[in-house]
Amino acid sequence: DPRLKGAPAGTARAAVEKSVAEALRQRAQQIASAADEAFSLSETGDIIWQNAKIGRLEIAIGRDENRLAYLTPNAPLLADETLTGETRQRAEARVAEWLRAKIATDLAPLKALEAAQGLEGLARGLAFQLIENKGSLPRRDIADILSKLTQDLRGQLRKLGVRFGFYNVFMPALLKPAPARLLALLSIIEANQQTDTPRDIGASLEGLPAAGLTSCARAPLPFWLYRAAGFYTTKNRAIRLDMLERLADLIRPALEESKASHGHGFLASEAMMSIMGCGAEELAEILTALGYQAHQAQAPKVTQLETT
Repeated sequence: DPRLKGAPAGTARAAVEKSVAEALRQRAQQIASAADEAFSLSETGDIIWQNAKIGRLEIAIGRDENRLAYLTPNAPLLADETLTGETRQRAEARVAEWLRAKIATDLAPLKALEAAQGLEGLARGLAFQLIENKGSLPRRDIADILSKLTQDLRGQLRKLGVRFGFYNVFMPALLKPAPARLLALLSIIEANQQTDTPRDIGASLEGLPAAGLTSCARAPLPFWLYRAAGFYTTKNRAIRLDMLERLADLIRPALEESKASHGHGFLASEAMMSIMGCGAEELAEILTALGYQAHQAQAPKVTQLETT
């Protein structure tokens, strides 16, 4: 009887499928009850549990772009379709809960800015723009807002970790390696979900300055990725935002000294090259990008005295 001959194979297949489904349910239950330290986030946005990829960081961006969605990402499970129902939902909810808690910890300054109570008018608007732009804004882009922002309103934002620099308004705490790397990762994932030609996450992150570097030659990466990681870019250089402010601290007195002696401009110094980690030509390129005009200065003539 053909039906009898087929019965053992069908029974075996059903038994295997049942066993696999049960194993998946057990793993999902373990994930749902796992402690925070059982999870980790890979360099490329994978959620790791027991040395296995179980989920993938995703940012929900619809037609109406939500530029704050990166603060509350999703993490759908990488599991077979046989895992369904409440068991799967509980596991996914647990992974998403862990991921969002990690985001809240690593990006605490941005979350604090988002949750701040009592910010008034322009201060609240500027805070929102900072969050949208992952913690930094070129000063020239918000010049109109800054011209109307009172010292009291600036003080409200300073208490939340905002620094009003000469070139940028930014949050120094986000320049640390962990938040800077995470913001870069989130930016790539965000961009990839809006294009048909996604960027290689691993290669892009490897191209960014290593932890601790404050200025270096620029890799062929987009400016927005450097910006997310806390760097200002020229054509050939990348400079961390706080180091750019240190450069401004050197330029100001040099300009004042020049004006006091009825001169124009200032002389680039060894100190400027030192904090930028570059030579004279690279410094000239940086200063030009900042809006200065570079001129070759002539060394003063020295009269040589001869003895007879």
